[in-house]
Amino acid sequence: MYCGNCLTVFLLATLITLVSCDFNHGDLIRTFIVKHKQIKPVNLLLCKKTQLFETAKFLMAEGLQVKYLRVQDVTISDFANIFACELFRKIIVLDLDCKESEGLLVNLKNESKVFSACNHWLMIAQTQPITLDIFEQLPISVNAEITLATSQFKINESENTSKTISSGGIYWLYDLWSPGIPLGGSLNVTFIGIYNPQVDIENFQLRTHDTTLIRRQNLNLFTLRGVIVVTNKIKEPFENYLKHKYDTHLDSMHRSSYILHSYVRDLFNFTLKMFRSNSWGYPNPKHNNTFDYGMIGYLVQGEAEIGVSPAFFKEERARVIDYTVRTWIARPCFIFRHPDTTGLVRNVFLIPFTGSVWISIFGFGMIWILITGRIISMERRINTDGVNGEARRRPHENTLRSDESVYIASNFVFRNIIKSLAKCLPGNKSKLCRRTREDMKRKPNSYDKFKKDGAYGVKEREKESGGLTQRGGDLLFRDTLHNRLQGFRRTTPSLRFYQRTGVKEVVSLQGGKPAMIVNSKNGNSADVNDEKHNVINIQGTNRGIIENNDKKKSSNSVHPVAPSIGQTPSSAAERYSRSLLLFVRAMSQQGTDENESPTNITGRLVMQILVLFAFSVYQFYSASVVGSLLMEKPKTIKTLRNLLDSSLELGIDEIPYNIDFFRRTTDPDAKELYTTRIVYTDKSNQRHERFLRSIDGVMKVKKGNFAFHVDDDSTAYTIITNEFTEKEICDLVEIEVYPPQHMTSMVAKGSPYRKMMIYGLRKVTEMGLLHRERQFWHAAKPKCTRQIQSADLIVGIDSVFSAHMLLWSGIVLGIMLLCMECIFKMLKRRFKRS
Repeated sequence: MYCGNCLTVFLLATLITLVSCDFNHGDLIRTFIVKHKQIKPVNLLLCKKTQLFETAKFLMAEGLQVKYLRVQDVTISDFANIFACELFRKIIVLDLDCKESEGLLVNLKNESKVFSACNHWLMIAQTQPITLDIFEQLPISVNAEITLATSQFKINESENTSKTISSGGIYWLYDLWSPGIPLGGSLNVTFIGIYNPQVDIENFQLRTHDTTLIRRQNLNLFTLRGVIVVTNKIKEPFENYLKHKYDTHLDSMHRSSYILHSYVRDLFNFTLKMFRSNSWGYPNPKHNNTFDYGMIGYLVQGEAEIGVSPAFFKEERARVIDYTVRTWIARPCFIFRHPDTTGLVRNVFLIPFTGSVWISIFGFGMIWILITGRIISMERRINTDGVNGEARRRPHENTLRSDESVYIASNFVFRNIIKSLAKCLPGNKSKLCRRTREDMKRKPNSYDKFKKDGAYGVKEREKESGGLTQRGGDLLFRDTLHNRLQGFRRTTPSLRFYQRTGVKEVVSLQGGKPAMIVNSKNGNSADVNDEKHNVINIQGTNRGIIENNDKKKSSNSVHPVAPSIGQTPSSAAERYSRSLLLFVRAMSQQGTDENESPTNITGRLVMQILVLFAFSVYQFYSASVVGSLLMEKPKTIKTLRNLLDSSLELGIDEIPYNIDFFRRTTDPDAKELYTTRIVYTDKSNQRHERFLRSIDGVMKVKKGNFAFHVDDDSTAYTIITNEFTEKEICDLVEIEVYPPQHMTSMVAKGSPYRKMMIYGLRKVTEMGLLHRERQFWHAAKPKCTRQIQSADLIVGIDSVFSAHMLLWSGIVLGIMLLCMECIFKMLKRRFKRS
């Protein structure tokens, strides 16, 4: 009876214990998944089938996606379904109390991604003490998410040993991770909290709520391998070259990125072992487009974990490496000194106005010329005499019309007789004229009494005399002959007479006697008294001055007199040519003669409008021409096509990504530039490659007539600031082949250190260190502080070449027309002789 009761009590206690343990086991899993991780996909690997089914049913009631399998039934073929990383994270629950669990973990020691961040492990050790040696063989790294829950024993963190204790249903929670066991790192076991269902069945009592990366910031000087690209030759220790901050134009992006990664190194307390490469690495066509060299080659082949040098985003690279954070902005472009002129001539005389302004000025000029020509024609009609249809003379005109001839006599005494005689033309039988003729025959000096009688006192009435009014004749000889005779006094003229179209005969005087009768219609002249008097009459529309100063002279001298501008033009061509001359002289601010301008109100108004218009236009034009000497010369090479069509010599910085871009670009202009101006074969089958070091290329830019493709703000600007003069800086022009590109550091594909590097670089950016380094390594663009110097105001032949061309064109055209006239006259004479 006693023993039976003991057995009953023992069995009841065991059942209660098992039920209690199973209940706490399910609550631990549910709290870990639902409250702590909040991840729905779950894979259950438990020992007992009943426990497995009950826990799976319990979790499914919480809306979780559960896959369950006994540990004893797991085979290698199930690894891909259970442990493989998928698009979403998942939780794997492993019961370490199963004897088969240790063997399962041993089989997973070669699966590096099983213990990566894609799988969050919950390993439960409730009854069986465990040894941590098995975990030191697993590929656990810094991104591992392994939580170990123990109930019957507690782990010593410093020694990684376990000690059995009575937990009373409490679970101790530990975080298992390593800086990199495959790389020689040690296992790190960190106590993070407890789970006491008797106090709070819904939550863990965690010692810290920091994220995984924050908890694992101390890698205990664990060594990581990094690779960096260095393209320049160095003459000092490699580490010193990367650290120092002089010669910032050499490997700027690489040294800047190394400093940023050194901040991350200090943040996580690890050591960075650097390898050097001379290229980023590109697909090798000879080896199936694989990356077998360069920085990316190091990462692909597992020889390094971190790519320190920033690189461009490329699709083929993203398949084999993982990008982290953008640390650099590359802005390569062609930089060159713009030539002063892009062609033979730069016509500064056309620059002030645009084409539409020039067209409007010429249009206004044509309209003005037509209107003014019409006004001159109407003015001629208004001023025409109503009786004979002759054009009236203006009071201020001092010349004769084109159908008159003037001769000057040497006997100056008869000036007044000539004036009176002009009123006493043949046909006028008045007493005054008759007495004048008689006195002239007797003695010339007797004409003085007619002067006293008031030859000028004749009433100014419209009294016709041989087709010429008294008022017209008086004005004509008082103003014209008298004034012109004063001007020709020093020429000792020989004869003067007034010939009028429409008058049959005019008496000319020689020594006070009638010398000749001239017929103005047919040009015939008859000597009246003396054949020795050689008097010449010039007929036609041109007037002339004929001098016969001495009988002993063998020939007479003829001086043509130009037609008076002030006279009213008779033909349309003459009217419009006169209007054109007025317009040109007004626009060029040369002024106009009083006799040239129209006299009526309409003509004067049009003339005033032209003057005001010319004044306004001339102010803008002259100011622009003068200002063009002070302005910056226009830049006409603005695009890649302009650069390709120019005569500039081209070159490219020998940095690998520049060469790779031109080889693989689809831009037709860039491809043509590369194949015809960078890498090409000349006519003698010699291959040329225009790849230069940055310092050499920029110094060739300084000399001029050379365009260099280089990263401007990190390399070129520093050299330009130190080596270029102010004028050379102001001459610089930049042409971008492609927009500025962000460059990013990288790690190996699937690297456990990717999140660590992203977090570290983001932290560096947040603290302002990235901006500080960028300001230091990206040189500012040199400013063009242009100052006016004496050399800037010098006008070269290129500026006035168009004016010279205009002058010489006019000279050549004039000579050609002269030759044509001479040939025409010569042929005409031969034709007449024949």
